[in-house]
Amino acid sequence: MPKQDVLSEYYSNQYWGSRSDSKMMLRHRDVDHFLYLQKLSSEIIKRNRAKALNFGSGHGGMSYLLVAAGFEVTNVDLFDAEVPETIHAKSLEEVEETFALIYASHSIEHITDIRETMAQIIVLLQPGGHLFVEVPNSEYPAYVEGSESYQKPRLHPPHTQYITREYFATLPLATVALETICYEGSEAGRPVTNASEGEVIRYVGRKS
Repeated sequence: MPKQDVLSEYYSNQYWGSRSDSKMMLRHRDVDHFLYLQKLSSEIIKRNRAKALNFGSGHGGMSYLLVAAGFEVTNVDLFDAEVPETIHAKSLEEVEETFALIYASHSIEHITDIRETMAQIIVLLQPGGHLFVEVPNSEYPAYVEGSESYQKPRLHPPHTQYITREYFATLPLATVALETICYEGSEAGRPVTNASEGEVIRYVGRKS
């Protein structure tokens, strides 16, 4: 496991600095996730100036959509995309409010301590609030190495964690949705029943 100061330096100065989409306002995935939450429950996306946290906000795409929907948004990322009308924090330790929605898309697979981070996120989630997580599916064949009789997830740098669907059952939240998504070249993707057929896992939990 890389040390936190090494990761911090990498994400602050190299990761987004080397990506062509760092200045892109919206990606297709941002819109797809927003519409998914909107369709999943009218209680998640609502225009009442609720507070939302975008953990691992990166280029800030989802934050633009949440601001437009009436949320007060806090971005947490070592990279500051400077999204208008949002608050920026470099870590969860800097955040003192609680939130009706916490969004974590392709971010928790980049952290060093998943238990501590998820515990912090759940503390910051308001009762009745929702957590959205999307991560690479470690059971997807392209992410697995080994023989037919023994396979193990393969980390893809800069990922530091591999995650299965079973992990989400350990969270102290009520499961609203848990899906494995197959893209097959499609930007939106589609849910699949076989866990090994989808590139990502998509989870929504609700705090009681």
